[in-house]
Amino acid sequence: MHPCLLVGVPAEECSCKDFAPRHTPGHVCRIFGYERNWTAPYTYLLGCGVTRADTVPEGMEVRHIPAQTYAVFRVNGRMPDEILAVWANIWGSDLTRTYTYDFELYDKRFARPLNKEVDVYVAVDPEHMEKSR
Repeated sequence: MHPCLLVGVPAEECSCKDFAPRHTPGHVCRIFGYERNWTAPYTYLLGCGVTRADTVPEGMEVRHIPAQTYAVFRVNGRMPDEILAVWANIWGSDLTRTYTYDFELYDKRFARPLNKEVDVYVAVDPEHMEKSR
């Protein structure tokens, strides 16, 4: 995903069509932004990548997702069970997470009637990732 600008709204109000033609077609993200770590409050939004956000509809927010290193987990199978299982594995793992922004990318692969796929991006410390290789 090349744009690092995501516009998000509470989950029940998501409508990326408000940003056509500025949004990345077929890409919807579930975004998690953290105050500090897993023990602190976090924000949870649905959004879409956009090329610019010069005008933002009322009730929507803009989040600039900085370039960072991610561990990426491809999820396929029965949804949402498989997504929950991947998150459970992430929570129990020894990944050195940065707790900036994590997100799930829902694209055309998720729209398939069978064999749905989602990518889960977890922000991690790049130095720790290099050491663990």
